[in-house]
Amino acid sequence: MPSSFVIAAVGSGGKTTALKELARQAALRNQKGSVLLTASTHMYPVLPPESRVFLRDPDEKTLRRELAEPGIVCAGRTARDQKISALEPELFSAALQTASVILCEADGSRRLPLKLHSEREPVLPARTDVCLITAGLSALGKEAGSCIHRYELNPVWKSRPDTRIGGEELALCVLDAVSSVMLPTEQDGRLRAPKKRGFGVRLSKERIRILLNQADCLFCPESNGSSLAALRKEASAAVRMLEEHGLSCRMGSLLEDSSFLWDWIVSSGR
Repeated sequence: MPSSFVIAAVGSGGKTTALKELARQAALRNQKGSVLLTASTHMYPVLPPESRVFLRDPDEKTLRRELAEPGIVCAGRTARDQKISALEPELFSAALQTASVILCEADGSRRLPLKLHSEREPVLPARTDVCLITAGLSALGKEAGSCIHRYELNPVWKSRPDTRIGGEELALCVLDAVSSVMLPTEQDGRLRAPKKRGFGVRLSKERIRILLNQADCLFCPESNGSSLAALRKEASAAVRMLEEHGLSCRMGSLLEDSSFLWDWIVSSGR
């Protein structure tokens, strides 16, 4: 039996928004199939009308029944703070056999635009086909201590939390995520972020997509003490740095245009 197409999302600055939009686009493109939204760590559930149904602590029979019907299903186990956590392995295996697409939030970010990963994350689920890494351009010009989740994992930022974020600092946060999900044999010596263990599968760089989101902030009056032209220059520098590593990177604003998302993500194939 063919298995689901599995997309994991990690990072910050638009990850949940991207997953919701991917679910919507997937459901529109395959109106006979189902889309599962879930987490491998923790996430806030996606409730109707953004999903067709939300299943908290489902059994296998219920999960299979709902995934046999078209539309978006959000499911997970009860967790703290009204969140959900990962489905049991046997339930995830059942979902792989039933859903057309599985979208999984694979880390947390405390709603900050950038983050660094601990050794215990991200957690990419089995059979992950593509990993989307998001980062928020709204961090540009801000102090590291105010806009990076776990900024203290970087020794420089720990001692200087007032470090201003430019293109190089933003790219370093993204490369930290890349090093957590990429096959070690494909990590070249130019990766300046420390390599992390992470959990779950590892992917080739062809199966990684990087979205620098929140580009709309580069054109609004609120400029974090920097000129808008300077912020746009730093954003472009971050894209160049990431592309130099052979990574597929795109800059944009999901709030203004998300129509590209599904086709760009799945273009890597399996």
